Amino acid sequence: MSSVNKATGYTLIDREDYDFTWIIENVQFLPFKQGELLVSPIFSTKCDIKFYFRLIDELYRGLDSSTLVRNLYLHYKNAANEFKCDYDASVTVDRRKVIPICGSAIIEVNKDIAVMLVNGYHQSIIHSSLETVTVQCELRLSRGNVTSFLDSGSIVSDTKATIPKLKFDWIFLDKSLSDVELKSASEKGIPAHRVVLAAASPVFKAMFSHDMLENKTQSVNITDVDYDVAVEMLRFIYTGSVENDEIPLIIELLAAADKYQLEELQNKCEEILSRNLSTKNVVDILKAADKCSMKNLKKNAIEFMKLHIHRSPDSDDVGDMLLSMERFFSK
Repeated sequence: MSSVNKATGYTLIDREDYDFTWIIENVQFLPFKQGELLVSPIFSTKCDIKFYFRLIDELYRGLDSSTLVRNLYLHYKNAANEFKCDYDASVTVDRRKVIPICGSAIIEVNKDIAVMLVNGYHQSIIHSSLETVTVQCELRLSRGNVTSFLDSGSIVSDTKATIPKLKFDWIFLDKSLSDVELKSASEKGIPAHRVVLAAASPVFKAMFSHDMLENKTQSVNITDVDYDVAVEMLRFIYTGSVENDEIPLIIELLAAADKYQLEELQNKCEEILSRNLSTKNVVDILKAADKCSMKNLKKNAIEFMKLHIHRSPDSDDVGDMLLSMERFFSK
């Protein structure tokens, strides 16, 4: 019997999204004269770059004559690091005329730079507004920081991998042929089938094979497992899939898979958790990996923390992560 190492690599390039809308009411009362200026409120992103819009009347000098136009700019300032900024913007005038704008810019360190969004010489509808101008802008920011880690996986038998599995999705949660009921933490019953559970889990097999209470009654108490988690555990046993991939649930599902010795479900949970590591959940995932002896998941979580601490521009995220780590190690 041969075996093969399976691995999946993950690479994440940092990104922050921001959506800002500037609504200017009664624009018709803004004098149209050279140098007239209107500035939006300043808005700041998580990476502490300050942005604002500026509407200004400027003189456009042509070959034969000069024309006063109303231009719209996007400004940024106070960047501590260089960023790439992609933007998608639109200008709605009196709720009917829309100017779409998109582009990108490199945000340089400690510079106040303006990007022209609307050239009033070619697009004069802002000047013609009688009521309201609405500027809506979506920003996508990245320093280009790369986080990579490897999910080494586990050694999988070639023989096991080629044996087709029976599919029991047609009796999943079906009461008609059920011969046992699982009672979760909420005491809500879940219909199941002894032979399916015993084939999947050595723990269930022992329950139904020996002189144990579960073998004599029609119910099995799994009161340490929440109902939603128990349903996902059974879903995987019967269908081979996990439908609810919310991280808190997957962490609990990993613990249930560990308790009932469902190795393939453990690997599935490890894959989902490794793929969805973030500063907000990495400590909880590390704790779960340590508790369930998932070495690869533990390694991935540690590598993620090391890379994020060194490269993240977001001090709040890193601070929260370090505080969570302190609470974890103090227990």
